[in-house]
Amino acid sequence: MEKVQQLKNNNKLIFDKISSTFNSSYYPCMYGKLSFTKNMMYAGIYKDLELNSIKTLANDLEEMSKQLKIQDSKEERIYNTFIAIFDIDDTKISFDNIWYKIIIQLHNLDKKEWKKNSTKDLNNADFKFSFNSKLWYPVLITPSHPNKIRKSKITILSFQPDQTFLLNQEIDNKYYQNIRKKIHKKIDKIYDNKKPHYLSDKSTGKGMVQFLGYDFEEDEKFKYPNIIK
Repeated sequence: MEKVQQLKNNNKLIFDKISSTFNSSYYPCMYGKLSFTKNMMYAGIYKDLELNSIKTLANDLEEMSKQLKIQDSKEERIYNTFIAIFDIDDTKISFDNIWYKIIIQLHNLDKKEWKKNSTKDLNNADFKFSFNSKLWYPVLITPSHPNKIRKSKITILSFQPDQTFLLNQEIDNKYYQNIRKKIHKKIDKIYDNKKPHYLSDKSTGKGMVQFLGYDFEEDEKFKYPNIIK
């Protein structure tokens, strides 16, 4: 795990891909952009989705959990996030199965109990992923994603700490809400007010919808699998 700007020297090819992604006019998350440009973003690079790579990711997330405890500055606490960068051919596996494969293995490697009073049901609107007894928002972007604002130059699963969102609301709720409005305005502009189903008022808006960037429940019979034991 390293600060994202260190990749400029350590792995410029991958740095250029993630820089192009976060600076794209189609990338709407202003918090992600700020985390990247302010160098409050941590990153790990993994060559595949197999167990050895996910073990390394698990170690990196444990390290990130420790990092969250020692951060003192306001900027660190409101902009920090961790991105898992996968240097893979995403045409060989569907975008949702990328997410499931990573999350299932991580859960099996977790040394700690699931966060108390947090749902394990992916069909619950409030589902968040628990790892190392912390809650995370695992948000996927990938080159072959079917939705425009979730396309990227390389596959990235962002692990955004729940505590970061809560701190943003607590420290400066007005600023937080203003950023959210700007993000929604940017999305409206990108889609010329013709947003895909997962961003529309008809979507369930569940946590899983935000994590995958797609609403499979457009088919009313669909249920997310029971992957958290």
